[in-house]
Amino acid sequence: MSRRAYLILLPALLLSLMLSLVPGCAKTPPSAEEEAAVVKAVPCVTITPNVAKIDSKLQMVIMGSGFEPGQEIRLIVCVQGLEDSILQGGEGEVLNVKPVPDEIGDWITVWSLKSHIKMLAATTTNKGEGLYTIQVTDADFNVLASAPFALADTTKPKEQWPGWAQVLMK
Repeated sequence: MSRRAYLILLPALLLSLMLSLVPGCAKTPPSAEEEAAVVKAVPCVTITPNVAKIDSKLQMVIMGSGFEPGQEIRLIVCVQGLEDSILQGGEGEVLNVKPVPDEIGDWITVWSLKSHIKMLAATTTNKGEGLYTIQVTDADFNVLASAPFALADTTKPKEQWPGWAQVLMK
């Protein structure tokens, strides 16, 4: 190695050595206390499909994460805009599926629309067509997470579909 290479390399090595001795510059493994201070996940829920045609054979997959393992949770379907009314006994229906979060707080369930079409049709003016919210609550009906979904009556001519359905449903 030439003398010039040593002159370039030596200051770089000295600088890296000095920085490793300065507190906060060197990366050290986390302490036991730091490892124990895990950030608690915020509960979230998703529903698939989130835009669908009204069909008694439709099954929607609902899944959540970030819940307390083994926590008792309920799923509630509400007409969008009336989400709070379920807490006073208004529009909304508690689904008969009761998923239980696993050891890491995740869960998944399938909801069949078949037994709920009449309820959905009764809560809207368009035979169940509309925007809805699925709410995940605890045993005391405190909302932990929610997700929107939409149902469209595709038996009508496309020109009569709501604007959101014309854009989202191909």
